[in-house]
Amino acid sequence: MILVKIATSRPSNVIICLVFETYIAILRYLNRKTIIMKQKAILTIVLLYFVQLTYSQGFNMTLEGTWDNSSYSFNDCWGYTDALGNEYAIMGSRTKVIFFDITTPSSPTWIAEFTGSYPGINGANSIWRDFKTFDKYAYAVADQGSEGLMVFDLSD
Repeated sequence: MILVKIATSRPSNVIICLVFETYIAILRYLNRKTIIMKQKAILTIVLLYFVQLTYSQGFNMTLEGTWDNSSYSFNDCWGYTDALGNEYAIMGSRTKVIFFDITTPSSPTWIAEFTGSYPGINGANSIWRDFKTFDKYAYAVADQGSEGLMVFDLSD
């Protein structure tokens, strides 16, 4: 803090000058803090950009193939490999469970799709479906509706 002495007979002038100088010193301090914060923010952004460039290249990921149907809105995906080494993707849409053969990744093949509906039960329109596999079975559930648990035999 910078102290300025004023030769005056009125002490109020001295107090006003001290308050003003204190205010200026605080502003200078905050300005230094702001500069340091800006420097830290810029350094963080640069480091995150460098890490993203370095590690995204290190994963060696490339797009192998796509399957697109604009009538579906997907919300989950799960994989399964059978005893012969064939690979499958189980995808969840708002109304269906869809199975794909992805053994040849460059050309995914649609296999089948299922709804949870059957006589007396309407299929759910769910924003979230979840899948898990164990042995030769796939298990599917939805967070809405009355489908309950669906079990798929993957041995066929």
